[in-house]
Amino acid sequence: QNWLGGFLDYLFLFAPRFIVKSSKTYRAKLYLTAMMQKKIDDLEQNGPDGSTLSGMVFATVDGENIVQNDILSDSDQHKRLTRNQIIDNVFLLIAAGSETSSNTLTNIMYMMGKNRSVWEALIAEQKKIVAIHGSKLTKEILDHECPYLM
Repeated sequence: QNWLGGFLDYLFLFAPRFIVKSSKTYRAKLYLTAMMQKKIDDLEQNGPDGSTLSGMVFATVDGENIVQNDILSDSDQHKRLTRNQIIDNVFLLIAAGSETSSNTLTNIMYMMGKNRSVWEALIAEQKKIVAIHGSKLTKEILDHECPYLM
């Protein structure tokens, strides 16, 4: 929460550099950037793993997967996203995903609070499922046996 708040705070853009570099937000950004760099290095060494980040690392402008091509020509190299572009896109996805998820969860909780019968039906359904399957719930169980949740 701290880094995202600072990331989206426009006043932060006008702060003196020494204040920015000493903030929790800046340190969090450096940490996340280092982790992404490490993951990109791992992907380049070991190949794609099916993740969104992997898709960004190995995608080309024409949509071909560069892993299928044994050797990249110089003209193919400039069709790929740069590391900075990949990292910028990841930060954008994190910010977008955080906001949409938090807004969705907030609205769900608000609506359940306004509709007590819905909340009680959902709780009863969850207690029934846990009584049958225990704490080992899977997506398939939830999809097939929790109609009220879905």
